[in-house]
Amino acid sequence: MYGLLDQAAGRLRRWRRWCGRPEPELLRLLGHEDAGGRTFADLLGPRHPYLVDLAYSLHRHDPGFLDALLDHRESVFGDVRHAGAWLDAVPGPVPLLRGDPAVEALTAADDVSLVRAHGGEIRTVAGVGHGLHHAAPAEVAEHLFAFIRAATP
Repeated sequence: MYGLLDQAAGRLRRWRRWCGRPEPELLRLLGHEDAGGRTFADLLGPRHPYLVDLAYSLHRHDPGFLDALLDHRESVFGDVRHAGAWLDAVPGPVPLLRGDPAVEALTAADDVSLVRAHGGEIRTVAGVGHGLHHAAPAEVAEHLFAFIRAATP
């Protein structure tokens, strides 16, 4: 994750400044970003679902989240090594809700294995990639409510 953050730091800083702007403005800004010598709009098309979804997300995004990734990443990711102990301390089942690996594989196989090894349950939101709560809020709520209903007597 650190390597990915280092590689994307400039872009994440721009996105942090853009949070909350209107979606049409964000779609233009995102489309003009560099994609290896071309713009993303040239590469993908000006209304590609990736750009539309990202504009939707950044319009609603809390820039403080990007502050955490950019400026406090050790606090965010440094203690992940304790995840197994945290999962063991939970007195009931634990869900891992993730995007569809066919769309975007941000959830690492190690994360899935760790959750399963500690009695957790993996649920996938079909057809949705990164940013589940923005892209499919009703589906996320449905998955979580189903998990809670199954976990409570």
